[in-house]
Amino acid sequence: VVTRPSSASRQVISTLRGLGAEVIDSPLIRIEYVEADLSMSRSDHDWVVFTSLHGVEGFLLQLERQGFDSRFFGAARIAAVGPKTGARLERAGIRADLIPKEYRARALVEAIGAEAERGQCVLFPCGTLAVDEVSHGLSRVGLGVQTLHVYDTLLQPPNDAALDAFGRGVDAVLLYSPSAAKSLA
Repeated sequence: VVTRPSSASRQVISTLRGLGAEVIDSPLIRIEYVEADLSMSRSDHDWVVFTSLHGVEGFLLQLERQGFDSRFFGAARIAAVGPKTGARLERAGIRADLIPKEYRARALVEAIGAEAERGQCVLFPCGTLAVDEVSHGLSRVGLGVQTLHVYDTLLQPPNDAALDAFGRGVDAVLLYSPSAAKSLA
């Protein structure tokens, strides 16, 4: 059972089927981008931190809708949780200054903490179910954090095909996020 939204899991589904697996596609979360007032966030942030592709997409959508461009970032340093998030930023003409070697929230907080100065301000575009590990971690190292909700993560139950498969027994469930695990539970 693959629980990631279908648009993001085509390759893994194709690969698994190519290996002979019976794959059931049952997304457990749905993303909805929301309005976020960027005028309240447009100040001299020292860092802008992205922990997901959805955070990048939602933020870029708001920049476009509200008539901003890359000048919004000013002299802020940009941090991305991993290379895919960094690559999405690059496609928009924004290069991440920092991508940790380990693609986890904890590693991102540690890497920023090693480079940032106490008292610096961080803008954190995220979803409504964002893991507090980032905002609390950055606060613990002495940074001021402004969260900016740019998307909602909506939990969905497994579809009928997945429920039927769970009844018969499955060999593996691929979970891609804490939200999907929460939804499955």
